Amino acid sequence: MNALPRLVVVTGGARSGKSAFAERLVAELAAESRSAVTYVATAEARDAEMAVRIALHRQQRPASWRTVEASRDAAEALRGVAPRDVILLDCVTMLVANWLAAEAEAWRVDLTGGDGLPVECQQRLAERVAERTEALVAAAAERPGWTVVVTNEVGWGVVPPTPLGRLYRDVVGRVNRRLADAATAVYLVVAGQAVDVKALACTPHEAAARLLAWTEAGAGVGGLGHPPACKRPSAARGGQNRPSGGGTR
Repeated sequence: MNALPRLVVVTGGARSGKSAFAERLVAELAAESRSAVTYVATAEARDAEMAVRIALHRQQRPASWRTVEASRDAAEALRGVAPRDVILLDCVTMLVANWLAAEAEAWRVDLTGGDGLPVECQQRLAERVAERTEALVAAAAERPGWTVVVTNEVGWGVVPPTPLGRLYRDVVGRVNRRLADAATAVYLVVAGQAVDVKALACTPHEAAARLLAWTEAGAGVGGLGHPPACKRPSAARGGQNRPSGGGTR
């Protein structure tokens, strides 16, 4: 297992430009390392609209990229890719939906018959998704090549009105947190603009220390303005192993 996993998370809202950013990032990483690109696709063509979306995505990708269909067993798919290939997995939120469906089938839980979903069933489904997430993290950590995963921020809108909707929102949030925690870099894409989240992130201890130091320096009295942003040494943010941002289409 690598001391510093070459795992990158790209997240954002719907149509934020996250996939375009991830594709550009992957292309540049592959060119720099003289590696091939493998696209791990997680969507399933369950209806005509999704089939069209999948076809369009496929047409837009470079012909040189290899595509692996992995709607459910993404960890196994990662292990089957050449070690030095740069992987783009798009997307985690679709993968989580497929995981929930697979586990519901295995446990004979009906996810389509009304709004009722017992709490114990929700807990069981969430636990199984967590296990699958750990397998995905482990598979990425074992690779010497870069693995870039795209996911969605699904919890920034209104609270879903159904138990299944709330379960999905909560599970995706936990999966995103776990992936981000294991990742070397996390990029949040908003309106086509990517922000390096880990470069700005801080722990509660660091935030408290900064706020207290700001207060003791006379903030509000001497007109010091807002507390300074977190600034960590480059080694704490992944150092030279962190990928460059690239750009967005």
